[in-house]
Amino acid sequence: MKKIILLMTFLIIITMNTGCLISKGKRRDAEEHFSSLSDLYPTKNVEDLFEKYPKGGTLNHSYSIMEGNDDNIYYYSFKVDSINKTIIGYEKKVIYKNQKFEDLYKVPVEYKNGEIIYLENPELENHKITFLFENLSYAEMIRYKFIRSSYGYDSGIYTLLYELPIEVAEKYMNIKEGCEPTIYMISYGDNYPEVELGNHKCEKTISETFKIGE
Repeated sequence: MKKIILLMTFLIIITMNTGCLISKGKRRDAEEHFSSLSDLYPTKNVEDLFEKYPKGGTLNHSYSIMEGNDDNIYYYSFKVDSINKTIIGYEKKVIYKNQKFEDLYKVPVEYKNGEIIYLENPELENHKITFLFENLSYAEMIRYKFIRSSYGYDSGIYTLLYELPIEVAEKYMNIKEGCEPTIYMISYGDNYPEVELGNHKCEKTISETFKIGE
């Protein structure tokens, strides 16, 4: 995971198997490309992924919490098995301190009925987790106030920037005064659309990816 120091963001990424080239400088073309997000966002119940994606997939989720000058990051990576109806993977905790990453632990977990269950580490307490796609809607995102668009000719990255209503951000982040979070929709050519929320004044970062099984 690339660490962005000046911009605290949360990302929602959905990786699709089919590509779509984006016309340079055209917001409408980009939004059509990003529309693949609507397949996943929203999915009210995580177990509905079994029906939506019969081949399953890989679900990654992470969040960071600032404690003093340290950034504590929790990573989750799950295999969504639509045949056996299971969501099993691991939890990894990393601390970012003094401009360095330090791995604290990596343990096997299962997601079931809205809860993270530790499979081999009973000393760790099971806890609830909410995925962004359970509540965040792509249709709502593109109705937010549009700020600007840009295209990097060297990088091949197209970006759309929207202003995020504070009441929406409060669902996902510990908002503090002056946070002013925003939404970025970013496309890397024909690879996948990505959404980022937040800025360097926000206290929490959340990221999410889903790659459809083949």
